[in-house]
Amino acid sequence: MRQTYIINTWDGPYYFPNQATEHVFIGAFDNRYVSYFLDALNEPILFEEPIKDTPIIRFSIFYAFSGPRIFRLEANDHGANLLRIETTTTLGGWGPIEANNRTDLALNDEEYDAILTLVNAVRPCHAPAAERLGFDGYTWFLEVKTQDQYCAISRWVPEPGPWQDLAAALEELAAAQ
Repeated sequence: MRQTYIINTWDGPYYFPNQATEHVFIGAFDNRYVSYFLDALNEPILFEEPIKDTPIIRFSIFYAFSGPRIFRLEANDHGANLLRIETTTTLGGWGPIEANNRTDLALNDEEYDAILTLVNAVRPCHAPAAERLGFDGYTWFLEVKTQDQYCAISRWVPEPGPWQDLAAALEELAAAQ
């Protein structure tokens, strides 16, 4: 695992486009903050990934007082549906990052389709920028790379609804491992 340092001195790659686009709703601070973690975990930069026949989805949960949790869903080259789950040890993002748990789960077609349905309910390529902000709690980031486009959106402590449903389904799959 690549070692990164305190976010204030980090100058690694950015995981979201630096220029605003029609389907990317991630601010400059969040881009730097999230990129710091994803780079340390050797996650791919989705908007730069080659186009595949199936979507790539990354759902990242950044908690105020514990390490973030990253879920990445994609089909591999052999057609298997994989869900990678990573949790880090860094609290609040202000120190070196190490993954303390990395798990790859094989999902059956029913589980995979259920997650895609929940992602589509969030409408990541059509949702407006977030208006609700805060300090404690958590922020969720959803990225979707399809054959047609790349979309990224974030929410701070989302209201009950599609975001909560997606998180609950992913957490349930993680707990069943």
